[in-house]
Amino acid sequence: MGKPIQSHPIEAGMMEVGLQPLCVLGVGPVRWQTLRMNKVKVAVLGTGSLGQHHARIYSELHAAGLVEMTGIYDANTANARAVAEKNKLHVFNSLEEAAAASDALNIVTPTILHFEIAKKLMEQGKHVLVEKPITDNSAQAGELIELAKKKGCVLQVGHVERFN
Repeated sequence: MGKPIQSHPIEAGMMEVGLQPLCVLGVGPVRWQTLRMNKVKVAVLGTGSLGQHHARIYSELHAAGLVEMTGIYDANTANARAVAEKNKLHVFNSLEEAAAASDALNIVTPTILHFEIAKKLMEQGKHVLVEKPITDNSAQAGELIELAKKKGCVLQVGHVERFN
């Protein structure tokens, strides 16, 4: 029989402070561990031509156990209900209700609303994914970036269809 695998010194130090390494390369074979993390509670704001796809994808991620999809909101309630019915999602009555139930919100509204909504959410400490473009102008984009830094929020811009 071979020698037992010993913990790497970095791993031992991490364990002392309660951290679990994702992968520790030691003398022995690579050992993988999955971190136990709380699922992010996510809502989609806007269920138009792109928003309906964001809602569908988050619904699929929810079904796979990767996120907790809290629901969707759209000022066009008929459209929101149709998307919700198709994807078995909850419809919020307001942006405020969606924010209260979520850690992160996906903004898929007309560009002219991105700045106002993202600012309001990050002022509450919410993380946001904004569909491109981030805002109408670079000054507003800069303000959102500074607010994200100040509040410790994740501000991400969706560029899936970068050249479209």
